[in-house]
Amino acid sequence: MSYEEECEFKVASVNAVMQRSVNLISTADHTRHLSTSSMILRSVFLCVVTLALLFLASSTNALYTSKDAVKHLTPRTLTPTLHPSLPTLIEFYAPWCGHCKSLAPIYARAAHHLSTHANVTLAAVDCTQEQEMCGEWGVRGYPTLKAVWAGKGGGVGRVEEYGGQRTVEGIVGAMRGWMPGRLLTGKRIGEVLQGKDGGKSVVVVGKKGGKRGKVPLVVKALAAHFSGVGVGYLTHDDAKKLPSLAAFEGDAAKVVFGDGGSGAQTRVYEGDMTFGPIAAFLLKALTPPRAVVSSLGQLREVCGRKTCLLVPASAGLVVDELVESPKLAGVEVYQVAGDLGLEEITTVNLRKKWMVTKMDDTLAVEEWMEAVRIGEVKREELPVAWRQEATGKDEL
Repeated sequence: MSYEEECEFKVASVNAVMQRSVNLISTADHTRHLSTSSMILRSVFLCVVTLALLFLASSTNALYTSKDAVKHLTPRTLTPTLHPSLPTLIEFYAPWCGHCKSLAPIYARAAHHLSTHANVTLAAVDCTQEQEMCGEWGVRGYPTLKAVWAGKGGGVGRVEEYGGQRTVEGIVGAMRGWMPGRLLTGKRIGEVLQGKDGGKSVVVVGKKGGKRGKVPLVVKALAAHFSGVGVGYLTHDDAKKLPSLAAFEGDAAKVVFGDGGSGAQTRVYEGDMTFGPIAAFLLKALTPPRAVVSSLGQLREVCGRKTCLLVPASAGLVVDELVESPKLAGVEVYQVAGDLGLEEITTVNLRKKWMVTKMDDTLAVEEWMEAVRIGEVKREELPVAWRQEATGKDEL
Protein backbone atom coordinates (compact mmCIF):
# COMPACT_ATOMS: atom_id res chain seq x y z
CA MET A 1 0.00 0.00 0.00
CA SER A 2 1.42 3.37 -1.01
CA TYR A 3 1.59 6.40 1.26
CA GLU A 4 -1.36 8.01 -0.56
CA GLU A 5 -3.41 4.78 -0.37
CA GLU A 6 -2.67 4.42 3.34
CA CYS A 7 -3.75 7.99 4.00
CA GLU A 8 -6.96 7.44 1.98
CA PHE A 9 -7.65 4.25 3.94
CA LYS A 10 -7.31 6.09 7.27
CA VAL A 11 -9.55 8.93 6.09
CA ALA A 12 -12.12 6.40 4.84
CA SER A 13 -12.03 4.68 8.24
CA VAL A 14 -12.74 7.97 9.99
CA ASN A 15 -15.60 8.74 7.60
CA ALA A 16 -17.08 5.28 8.12
CA VAL A 17 -17.05 5.67 11.91
CA MET A 18 -18.57 9.16 11.66
CA GLN A 19 -21.32 7.92 9.32
CA ARG A 20 -22.10 5.01 11.66
CA SER A 21 -22.29 7.47 14.55
CA VAL A 22 -24.78 9.63 12.66
CA ASN A 23 -26.91 6.58 11.78
CA LEU A 24 -26.90 5.37 15.36
CA ILE A 25 -27.88 8.78 16.68
CA SER A 26 -30.68 9.00 14.10
CA THR A 27 -31.91 5.61 15.25
CA ALA A 28 -31.95 6.90 18.80
CA ASP A 29 -34.13 9.86 17.74
CA HIS A 30 -36.64 7.58 16.04
CA THR A 31 -36.93 4.95 18.76
CA ARG A 32 -37.32 7.51 21.57
CA HIS A 33 -36.46 4.76 24.03
CA LEU A 34 -34.09 6.06 26.71
CA SER A 35 -32.41 2.73 27.44
CA THR A 36 -31.81 2.02 23.74
CA SER A 37 -30.54 5.54 23.16
CA SER A 38 -28.10 5.23 26.04
CA MET A 39 -26.72 1.99 24.64
CA ILE A 40 -26.37 3.48 21.18
CA LEU A 41 -24.67 6.64 22.43
CA ARG A 42 -22.33 4.52 24.53
CA SER A 43 -21.42 2.51 21.41
CA VAL A 44 -20.74 5.72 19.50
CA PHE A 45 -18.52 7.00 22.30
CA LEU A 46 -16.55 3.73 22.46
CA CYS A 47 -16.06 3.72 18.66
CA VAL A 48 -14.73 7.27 18.65
CA VAL A 49 -12.44 6.73 21.67
CA THR A 50 -11.09 3.46 20.23
CA LEU A 51 -10.33 5.10 16.89
CA ALA A 52 -8.64 8.05 18.58
CA LEU A 53 -6.47 5.77 20.69
CA LEU A 54 -5.47 3.74 17.63
CA PHE A 55 -4.44 6.87 15.75
CA LEU A 56 -2.60 8.24 18.79
CA ALA A 57 -0.69 5.01 19.25
CA SER A 58 0.21 4.79 15.56
CA SER A 59 1.52 8.37 15.49
CA THR A 60 3.65 8.26 18.62
CA ASN A 61 5.37 4.85 18.44
CA ALA A 62 8.82 5.52 16.99
CA LEU A 63 10.25 2.85 14.73
CA TYR A 64 13.71 3.03 16.30
CA THR A 65 14.80 2.76 19.92
CA SER A 66 17.94 3.77 21.81
CA LYS A 67 19.27 0.25 21.21
CA ASP A 68 19.42 0.90 17.46
CA ALA A 69 22.34 2.65 15.80
CA VAL A 70 19.88 4.96 14.01
CA LYS A 71 20.12 8.53 15.32
CA HIS A 72 16.86 10.46 15.70
CA LEU A 73 17.17 14.01 14.39
CA THR A 74 15.45 17.27 15.22
CA PRO A 75 16.07 20.72 13.71
CA ARG A 76 18.47 21.37 16.59
CA THR A 77 20.56 18.21 16.19
CA LEU A 78 20.64 18.06 12.39
CA THR A 79 23.59 20.33 11.62
CA PRO A 80 25.98 18.99 14.31
CA THR A 81 25.38 15.49 12.94
CA LEU A 82 26.48 16.32 9.39
CA HIS A 83 30.03 15.88 8.10
CA PRO A 84 31.56 17.94 5.26
CA SER A 85 33.08 14.99 3.39
CA LEU A 86 31.14 11.95 4.61
CA PRO A 87 27.41 11.52 3.91
CA THR A 88 24.74 11.17 6.56
CA LEU A 89 21.76 9.18 5.29
CA ILE A 90 18.46 10.51 6.67
CA GLU A 91 15.15 8.64 6.55
CA PHE A 92 12.01 10.76 6.82
CA TYR A 93 9.24 8.48 8.07
CA ALA A 94 5.87 8.19 9.79
CA PRO A 95 5.39 5.45 12.42
CA TRP A 96 2.07 4.32 10.91
CA CYS A 97 3.51 3.95 7.39
CA GLY A 98 3.57 0.32 6.26
CA HIS A 99 6.61 0.74 4.00
CA CYS A 100 8.47 2.47 6.84
CA LYS A 101 7.74 -0.45 9.15
CA SER A 102 9.08 -2.86 6.53
CA LEU A 103 12.23 -0.79 6.04
CA ALA A 104 12.92 -0.28 9.77
CA PRO A 105 14.74 -3.59 10.56
CA ILE A 106 16.75 -3.30 7.33
CA TYR A 107 17.70 0.31 8.05
CA ALA A 108 18.65 -0.55 11.64
CA ARG A 109 20.93 -3.41 10.50
CA ALA A 110 22.57 -1.17 7.89
CA ALA A 111 23.06 1.54 10.55
CA HIS A 112 24.74 -0.93 12.90
CA HIS A 113 27.05 -2.20 10.15
CA LEU A 114 28.04 1.29 9.01
CA SER A 115 28.57 2.66 12.51
CA THR A 116 30.68 -0.38 13.44
CA HIS A 117 32.82 -0.60 10.31
CA ALA A 118 32.86 2.96 8.96
CA ASN A 119 31.81 5.45 11.68
CA VAL A 120 29.12 6.68 9.28
CA THR A 121 25.73 7.84 10.59
CA LEU A 122 22.29 6.68 9.51
CA ALA A 123 19.64 8.99 10.93
CA ALA A 124 15.87 9.30 10.95
CA VAL A 125 13.24 12.02 11.34
CA ASP A 126 9.76 11.19 12.65
CA CYS A 127 7.55 13.42 10.52
CA THR A 128 4.59 13.05 12.89
CA GLN A 129 6.74 14.81 15.50
CA GLU A 130 8.73 17.14 13.17
CA GLN A 131 6.08 18.18 10.64
CA GLU A 132 7.58 21.59 9.89
CA MET A 133 11.05 20.12 9.39
CA CYS A 134 9.75 17.49 6.97
CA GLY A 135 7.82 20.14 5.07
CA GLU A 136 10.97 22.24 4.69
CA TRP A 137 12.78 19.21 3.29
CA GLY A 138 10.07 18.69 0.67
CA VAL A 139 8.94 15.31 1.96
CA ARG A 140 5.90 14.15 -0.03
CA GLY A 141 5.81 10.45 0.80
CA TYR A 142 7.15 7.96 3.31
CA PRO A 143 9.78 6.74 3.63
CA THR A 144 11.97 9.35 1.91
CA LEU A 145 15.74 8.88 2.10
CA LYS A 146 18.31 11.63 1.47
CA ALA A 147 22.11 11.65 1.71
CA VAL A 148 23.25 14.95 3.25
CA TRP A 149 26.64 16.64 3.74
CA ALA A 150 27.59 19.68 5.83
CA GLY A 151 28.18 22.91 3.92
CA LYS A 152 31.58 24.64 3.84
CA GLY A 153 30.32 27.56 5.91
CA GLY A 154 28.17 25.42 8.18
CA GLY A 155 24.59 24.28 7.82
CA VAL A 156 23.39 21.93 5.09
CA GLY A 157 25.47 21.53 1.95
CA ARG A 158 25.12 18.86 -0.71
CA VAL A 159 21.91 16.80 -0.73
CA GLU A 160 21.20 13.72 -2.84
CA GLU A 161 18.04 11.64 -3.01
CA TYR A 162 18.68 7.97 -2.25
CA GLY A 163 17.22 5.94 -5.08
CA GLY A 164 19.04 2.67 -4.50
CA GLN A 165 17.76 -0.67 -3.28
CA ARG A 166 16.21 -0.67 0.16
CA THR A 167 18.29 -3.57 1.39
CA VAL A 168 21.21 -3.73 3.83
CA GLU A 169 23.58 -4.42 0.94
CA GLY A 170 22.12 -1.62 -1.18
CA ILE A 171 22.33 1.01 1.57
CA VAL A 172 25.83 0.01 2.69
CA GLY A 173 27.02 -0.11 -0.93
CA ALA A 174 25.68 3.37 -1.66
CA MET A 175 27.31 4.87 1.44
CA ARG A 176 30.57 3.14 0.53
CA GLY A 177 30.40 4.64 -2.95
CA TRP A 178 29.98 8.15 -1.52
CA MET A 179 33.09 7.84 0.69
CA PRO A 180 36.04 9.99 -0.43
CA GLY A 181 39.67 9.01 -0.22
CA ARG A 182 42.17 7.27 -2.50
CA LEU A 183 44.02 4.12 -1.46
CA LEU A 184 47.72 3.34 -1.77
CA THR A 185 48.43 0.39 -4.04
CA GLY A 186 51.23 -1.99 -4.97
CA LYS A 187 54.87 -0.94 -4.53
CA ARG A 188 53.74 2.48 -3.31
CA ILE A 189 52.68 0.87 -0.03
CA GLY A 190 56.17 -0.48 0.60
CA GLU A 191 57.80 2.84 -0.26
CA VAL A 192 55.60 4.78 2.12
CA LEU A 193 56.11 2.30 4.96
CA GLN A 194 59.88 2.64 4.51
CA GLY A 195 59.53 6.39 5.03
CA LYS A 196 60.79 7.34 1.55
CA ASP A 197 58.45 10.32 1.25
CA GLY A 198 58.29 11.21 4.95
CA GLY A 199 54.51 10.72 5.07
CA LYS A 200 52.60 8.73 7.65
CA SER A 201 50.89 5.59 6.41
CA VAL A 202 48.43 2.90 7.43
CA VAL A 203 48.31 -0.51 5.78
CA VAL A 204 45.58 -3.02 6.57
CA VAL A 205 46.70 -6.60 5.92
CA GLY A 206 44.08 -9.28 5.45
CA LYS A 207 44.08 -12.56 7.34
CA LYS A 208 45.84 -15.61 5.95
CA GLY A 209 43.73 -17.39 3.36
CA GLY A 210 41.82 -14.24 2.43
CA LYS A 211 41.10 -13.81 -1.26
CA ARG A 212 41.57 -10.78 -3.47
CA GLY A 213 38.39 -8.88 -4.04
CA LYS A 214 36.58 -5.82 -2.82
CA VAL A 215 38.55 -3.69 -0.36
CA PRO A 216 36.97 -4.03 3.11
CA LEU A 217 34.61 -1.25 4.13
CA VAL A 218 36.73 -0.39 7.18
CA VAL A 219 39.71 0.38 4.91
CA LYS A 220 37.63 2.76 2.77
CA ALA A 221 36.41 4.40 5.96
CA LEU A 222 39.94 4.85 7.32
CA ALA A 223 40.96 6.56 4.08
CA ALA A 224 37.96 8.89 4.36
CA HIS A 225 38.40 9.77 8.05
CA PHE A 226 42.22 10.00 8.07
CA SER A 227 42.65 12.13 4.95
CA GLY A 228 46.17 13.26 5.89
CA VAL A 229 47.49 9.69 6.11
CA GLY A 230 48.22 7.29 3.25
CA VAL A 231 45.95 4.25 3.59
CA GLY A 232 46.37 0.98 1.71
CA TYR A 233 45.16 -2.62 1.74
CA LEU A 234 46.97 -5.86 0.99
CA THR A 235 46.02 -9.51 1.19
CA HIS A 236 48.14 -11.67 3.50
CA ASP A 237 49.99 -13.25 0.54
CA ASP A 238 50.71 -9.90 -1.15
CA ALA A 239 52.02 -8.44 2.13
CA LYS A 240 54.58 -11.24 2.40
CA LYS A 241 56.07 -10.13 -0.92
CA LEU A 242 57.00 -6.68 0.42
CA PRO A 243 60.27 -6.44 2.39
CA SER A 244 58.76 -3.87 4.77
CA LEU A 245 55.94 -6.27 5.72
CA ALA A 246 57.44 -9.72 5.25
CA ALA A 247 58.89 -9.81 8.77
CA PHE A 248 55.51 -9.55 10.52
CA GLU A 249 54.45 -12.91 11.92
CA GLY A 250 50.99 -14.39 12.42
CA ASP A 251 48.00 -15.34 10.33
CA ALA A 252 45.53 -12.81 11.74
CA ALA A 253 44.51 -9.60 10.02
CA LYS A 254 46.55 -6.62 11.20
CA VAL A 255 47.04 -2.88 10.82
CA VAL A 256 50.56 -1.53 10.29
CA PHE A 257 51.24 2.14 11.00
CA GLY A 258 54.35 3.83 9.64
CA ASP A 259 55.35 7.16 11.19
CA GLY A 260 57.28 8.35 8.13
CA GLY A 261 60.32 9.30 10.17
CA SER A 262 63.92 8.80 9.20
CA GLY A 263 63.98 5.57 11.16
CA ALA A 264 60.81 4.37 9.45
CA GLN A 265 59.32 3.20 12.76
CA THR A 266 56.25 0.99 12.54
CA ARG A 267 53.59 -0.09 15.02
CA VAL A 268 51.30 -3.08 14.61
CA TYR A 269 47.72 -3.60 15.74
CA GLU A 270 46.11 -7.07 15.73
CA GLY A 271 42.90 -6.56 17.70
CA ASP A 272 39.25 -6.17 16.73
CA MET A 273 39.16 -5.21 13.04
CA THR A 274 36.24 -2.80 13.30
CA PHE A 275 36.52 0.96 12.86
CA GLY A 276 36.43 2.13 16.49
CA PRO A 277 39.35 0.10 17.88
CA ILE A 278 41.49 0.67 14.76
CA ALA A 279 40.80 4.42 14.83
CA ALA A 280 41.71 4.54 18.54
CA PHE A 281 45.02 2.80 17.77
CA LEU A 282 45.80 5.23 14.94
CA LEU A 283 44.83 8.32 16.92
CA LYS A 284 47.11 7.26 19.73
CA ALA A 285 49.92 6.67 17.23
CA LEU A 286 49.33 10.03 15.54
CA THR A 287 48.91 12.09 18.70
CA PRO A 288 51.84 13.20 20.85
CA PRO A 289 51.60 12.45 24.59
CA ARG A 290 49.11 14.64 26.42
CA ALA A 291 50.32 17.19 28.89
CA VAL A 292 48.47 18.86 31.73
CA VAL A 293 48.24 22.61 31.04
CA SER A 294 48.47 24.46 34.34
CA SER A 295 49.48 28.02 33.42
CA LEU A 296 48.85 30.70 30.80
CA GLY A 297 52.44 30.44 29.65
CA GLN A 298 52.05 26.72 29.02
CA LEU A 299 48.73 27.32 27.29
CA ARG A 300 50.39 29.79 24.94
CA GLU A 301 53.13 27.28 24.21
CA VAL A 302 50.82 24.41 23.23
CA CYS A 303 47.85 26.35 21.81
CA GLY A 304 49.41 29.53 20.51
CA ARG A 305 48.56 28.96 16.85
CA LYS A 306 45.68 26.49 16.86
CA THR A 307 42.31 25.73 18.39
CA CYS A 308 42.46 23.59 21.53
CA LEU A 309 39.87 21.77 23.61
CA LEU A 310 40.54 22.30 27.32
CA VAL A 311 39.05 19.85 29.81
CA PRO A 312 39.12 20.64 33.55
CA ALA A 313 39.37 17.74 35.99
CA SER A 314 35.99 18.79 37.42
CA ALA A 315 34.31 17.84 34.15
CA GLY A 316 34.69 14.18 35.06
CA LEU A 317 35.86 13.19 31.56
CA VAL A 318 38.88 11.09 30.67
CA VAL A 319 41.04 13.11 28.29
CA ASP A 320 42.51 10.01 26.66
CA GLU A 321 39.00 8.90 25.64
CA LEU A 322 38.39 12.26 23.95
CA VAL A 323 41.78 12.10 22.24
CA GLU A 324 40.89 8.68 20.87
CA SER A 325 37.43 9.70 19.66
CA PRO A 326 37.29 9.50 15.82
CA LYS A 327 34.92 12.47 15.78
CA LEU A 328 37.61 14.66 17.38
CA ALA A 329 40.36 13.66 14.94
CA GLY A 330 42.64 16.66 14.43
CA VAL A 331 41.47 18.45 17.60
CA GLU A 332 44.15 19.17 20.23
CA VAL A 333 42.79 18.06 23.62
CA TYR A 334 44.45 19.01 26.92
CA GLN A 335 43.70 18.51 30.60
CA VAL A 336 43.82 21.80 32.50
CA ALA A 337 44.53 22.53 36.14
CA GLY A 338 46.08 25.12 38.41
CA ASP A 339 45.90 28.84 37.70
CA LEU A 340 43.73 28.72 34.56
CA GLY A 341 40.59 28.64 36.69
CA LEU A 342 38.41 26.78 34.18
CA GLU A 343 35.39 24.99 35.61
CA GLU A 344 33.72 24.02 32.31
CA ILE A 345 34.93 22.40 29.10
CA THR A 346 36.24 25.21 26.90
CA THR A 347 37.58 25.52 23.37
CA VAL A 348 40.01 28.36 22.78
CA ASN A 349 41.92 29.99 19.93
CA LEU A 350 44.56 32.36 21.29
CA ARG A 351 45.66 33.59 17.88
CA LYS A 352 42.14 34.66 16.90
CA LYS A 353 41.37 35.72 20.49
CA TRP A 354 38.14 33.82 21.07
CA MET A 355 36.86 31.12 23.39
CA VAL A 356 33.64 29.15 23.86
CA THR A 357 32.48 27.57 27.11
CA LYS A 358 30.34 24.43 26.94
CA MET A 359 27.14 25.23 28.83
CA ASP A 360 24.79 22.73 27.14
CA ASP A 361 24.93 19.42 29.01
CA THR A 362 22.59 17.73 26.54
CA LEU A 363 25.19 17.69 23.76
CA ALA A 364 28.10 15.28 23.68
CA VAL A 365 31.52 16.93 23.51
CA GLU A 366 31.95 15.75 19.89
CA GLU A 367 28.62 17.27 18.81
CA TRP A 368 29.34 20.50 20.69
CA MET A 369 32.78 20.84 19.03
CA GLU A 370 31.16 20.39 15.61
CA ALA A 371 28.64 23.12 16.46
CA VAL A 372 31.54 25.40 17.46
CA ARG A 373 33.40 24.59 14.25
CA ILE A 374 30.49 25.53 11.98
CA GLY A 375 29.62 28.66 13.97
CA GLU A 376 26.37 27.55 15.61
CA VAL A 377 27.70 28.51 19.05
CA LYS A 378 28.50 32.13 19.87
CA ARG A 379 32.19 32.83 20.47
CA GLU A 380 33.32 35.02 23.37
CA GLU A 381 36.28 37.33 23.76
CA LEU A 382 39.26 36.04 25.69
CA PRO A 383 39.74 37.39 29.23
CA VAL A 384 42.21 40.30 29.37
CA ALA A 385 44.96 38.19 30.96
CA TRP A 386 44.61 35.55 28.26
CA ARG A 387 44.76 38.20 25.51
CA GLN A 388 47.95 39.59 27.03
CA GLU A 389 49.46 36.12 27.08
CA ALA A 390 48.40 35.50 23.49
CA THR A 391 50.02 38.70 22.19
CA GLY A 392 52.82 39.11 24.70
CA LYS A 393 51.65 42.71 25.21
CA ASP A 394 49.76 44.54 27.91
CA GLU A 395 46.23 45.50 26.92
CA LEU A 396 44.39 48.37 28.55
